[in-house]
Amino acid sequence: MANTINEIASALGVDLLMPASFRGVEFDCLFTRDTLAKDTVTYAYPYRDGEEVEPVNAVIVDLVFVESGKPDALFATTHYEADGDSIFDSAISWFGDAMDTLRNIQQDIARVTNIIASAEYVVNALANEVQSTIGSALDYLDYPTAFISDLKHLTGAFTERLSLSEASRLSDWNALTGLKNTMLTLPAQRTTAQQTMSSGSVFASTLRHASVMPQSDTEMINQAIRLVAVSEMTDTASDIFVNEIASPTLSSTDIERITGDVRTLIVEAIAAQRASVSTRMATAVREQAGTPDTRQDQAIIATLQESAWPLQEQARGLILALPPLVQRRVTRRCNLPLLAFEWYGDASRATQLARLNPSLRESNNLNPGDVL
Repeated sequence: MANTINEIASALGVDLLMPASFRGVEFDCLFTRDTLAKDTVTYAYPYRDGEEVEPVNAVIVDLVFVESGKPDALFATTHYEADGDSIFDSAISWFGDAMDTLRNIQQDIARVTNIIASAEYVVNALANEVQSTIGSALDYLDYPTAFISDLKHLTGAFTERLSLSEASRLSDWNALTGLKNTMLTLPAQRTTAQQTMSSGSVFASTLRHASVMPQSDTEMINQAIRLVAVSEMTDTASDIFVNEIASPTLSSTDIERITGDVRTLIVEAIAAQRASVSTRMATAVREQAGTPDTRQDQAIIATLQESAWPLQEQARGLILALPPLVQRRVTRRCNLPLLAFEWYGDASRATQLARLNPSLRESNNLNPGDVL
């Protein structure tokens, strides 16, 4: 019946909506017989009760769901981020296998004891250097891989104290490279290298006294320290580059220097690993023994190469994101603030000029003809 009345009223042009009010205040009806909500605009006036409501047609929302897929390589930007955890995992596997091989040889038990003593000396000396405690309380003779874990824990405790802020990124990196250099000198402080043809001349010694060790054992300790240093420096360099994206403070020369430090250490680690493989191969040929297993060595070399590429691309993208460097010539005697005001109209940009010209010695005495 109601539908029939509505149809007749609409045909006759009769409005069935009667004026409505609540407590003397008139209001408009926003919803009629249809279930579609109306988009409205309200106008309120000061010192006046109620608001005026103006309908602006219905609200229609179209939702389109598109299945997520692989981005187009032509338009997508690749973001590289280096990760040193893979190097750390490979170092643990390599050092554990090397120690297991030595422990399986009965006549080399003195070598194992001497290597463990050197590892304990290195960890204790590094703990005193970074002023931190050792992460684990495991015996290196039973768990030789704990040596790598403790080195990683101590270097991680050192880098956690570095703020990597805008004002201290370069100094923090210098502190980390200094720690790396100190770590690499620790084994030489305890051991005295001696070329030996057999393991008979190797003897175990106390923890803090010098000991006679074959060159191969000393190189194994050095390589373990080098791999841990590569892992920590790769992670720290990647963190610095990530922070540089948000707040750039380093020049392209500084970015190249950080990348070059990590790359140099990676090249040294690869060369040392290949030299170790060559030495074992030559020893096997000389003693007419079986071919040594070098799968862990090849895995470490491949991991080092794979870690160097993302870090290099991350640094390259960061350098390309910076504006291109342009050389300009000073035309009169001045200092950096005056020169920045002359070139850019902003004297505060003198700090940028100083950062882009690290070789500048006298910033307050610029002469005509100087190139910045």
